[in-house]
Amino acid sequence: MHCISKSYLAAEAIREYVANNEWQIAEIGAALREADAGDFASDEEVAGVAKKWKTNAR
Repeated sequence: MHCISKSYLAAEAIREYVANNEWQIAEIGAALREADAGDFASDEEVAGVAKKWKTNAR
């Protein structure tokens, strides 16, 4: 019987997690690049979205 080490299993679990969540990791990276570039929503834009959500939540 072939014995698989705990570190091998951990590495495989991490690889599988990254593969399954690659899209989210890419989106986070894109958001970080935007933030680093100072590309933020204005206070007015945020207030407009908040108002829209409050209106639609009723």
